Amino acid sequence: MEMQHTGDPTQQREVAAVIEHMLADRPGDWRVWIVGSQANDRWEMRIVGPNAFERSYTLEGSADEHRPEVIRVILGGGCFAGEEGMIEDRSYASLKSSDHVLYTIHMDGAASFNLPFPFVDQTVTRNMNNPGLVNLRCNGGHVWMNAEMMVVPHPYYAVTDESGKFELDGVPPGHYQIVAWHEGWRVLGRENALDVFTQRSVQRTLFSEPKTWEESVAVEPSSTTSVKFALSEK
Repeated sequence: MEMQHTGDPTQQREVAAVIEHMLADRPGDWRVWIVGSQANDRWEMRIVGPNAFERSYTLEGSADEHRPEVIRVILGGGCFAGEEGMIEDRSYASLKSSDHVLYTIHMDGAASFNLPFPFVDQTVTRNMNNPGLVNLRCNGGHVWMNAEMMVVPHPYYAVTDESGKFELDGVPPGHYQIVAWHEGWRVLGRENALDVFTQRSVQRTLFSEPKTWEESVAVEPSSTTSVKFALSEK
């Protein structure tokens, strides 16, 4: 845990205590950096953890996002939900909020839903009928809560581990195109949003479009085939 240029030492201690408490029961090595700016009231928070987990957030002081209770919401309700997921089409996606905060999750892309979560631990289930990318974000002004879900038309998919490795089992012999997908990582700008809880205007970070890479592979009977991807901006 490291904080720089964040002002009030008392607030620093309170924020650090909240973060350490929220991460205490999560396995693996977690690291958090919060760096303030001398030019404005923004904090840049970066969280790194196991399985290649990495998230970055801009916290606006003018929107009260430096408060420990707001950072607790980020860690407890939004941060760890913001990962990539994959499911088969014609199956169900189940979503649940474990926080005492009203969230409204908006989906667009291959699925279109607007799902409120007014109660703690209430599970909402929706059928994913169409293959493709589903974008998820909170419409309640929690601009750090974003995720992607890929709905695929077959059972041959995987999420890489922390080293970038993956395995696909039971693939029939044949020639295939393997596609690697990665969410956009370049910051393009920000858009205004309304924080429903505080009724204040906040800004959501806009990222570049996702990137894909393809490689051809031939799978022989009763054998193991390797394929490598070199990820880049191109």
